[in-house]
Amino acid sequence: MQGRTTAVITAVAGALFGLLVTLAALTSPIAGAPRASVLLSGLVAGWSVIGVGAALWVRFPDTRVGAISLAVGTAIFVPELRWIGGDLAWTAGWATTDIHLVLLSWLVLAFPTGRLRRSERTLVGSMAAYFALLAVAGLLFSDPWPGCAECPNNLLLLTEDANLNSIVWSTARWVNLGLVAWLVVAIGRKRRRASTAGRRALAPVVWALGPVGIALVIAFVEPALDVSDSVTEGVAVLERLALIAFPAFLAAGMVRANLALGRVADLAADLSDLLTPDELDAAVQQALGDPSARVAFGDLSRMVDPHGTPIERDGQVATPVRAGTR
Repeated sequence: MQGRTTAVITAVAGALFGLLVTLAALTSPIAGAPRASVLLSGLVAGWSVIGVGAALWVRFPDTRVGAISLAVGTAIFVPELRWIGGDLAWTAGWATTDIHLVLLSWLVLAFPTGRLRRSERTLVGSMAAYFALLAVAGLLFSDPWPGCAECPNNLLLLTEDANLNSIVWSTARWVNLGLVAWLVVAIGRKRRRASTAGRRALAPVVWALGPVGIALVIAFVEPALDVSDSVTEGVAVLERLALIAFPAFLAAGMVRANLALGRVADLAADLSDLLTPDELDAAVQQALGDPSARVAFGDLSRMVDPHGTPIERDGQVATPVRAGTR
């Protein structure tokens, strides 16, 4: 009950924050504020991620996927603080433009348990450190909205230097693409390590991430192409539309993962007849639809098969299953 209450309160707070920020941005007097289509699509995207995140938190409290989803949905609204007025909000909004991308990457890599492997923690930590550094460096040598007389002040601005600013953003575009490539490789490794049932659960999330990734790659290279403002806004709407669809695929993946685990748990609880080791393996493989699945006993540090032979995992995923108190 406590976890459900926390999930609901967090979701309501995040949704209300998004609504207030969006309403403030819609009525912002600052020149260059996004059009209503961009802001409203962002509001729907954030709300959809928050709503599904709260549902996943309540339905699957043993994982962190719901909590991370709530963080992603709330983070979508944070950059819009720049349009509500005031020097601090203006600077903070520009400095947190990419915060939801770090959290989204964390969510995908941690799916479906909410936990990261060491290499995945390195990637997410590197992304967080890089975007934090870029947030500061990108504001040191230029105003984010040059020529805007009524815009608030950039509190991080040291000096106007077009050359240094160009170096920062030219370098950033290549680093951005490198991080995207690293993320793609990490997701590919995660998929290869997963069992057949795990790959089925991960598939909807990967499919949904595709349109988001395409929109982000376009956003990364778009500044170098000197395109019109309408194209820039179109890319922003495309990213938000992809984020609107993402939660549905995330929920589908979680349901798949839970169904696979539930079948194994039910099997373990219902096995009243003594099976031979080979029959036990075959029963689990049939329940999961995965011919590579094996039954092991012990804990994650040391496991043996039904014959008592130690098992070397070789990168395979092990999922603990309990039946009653065992």
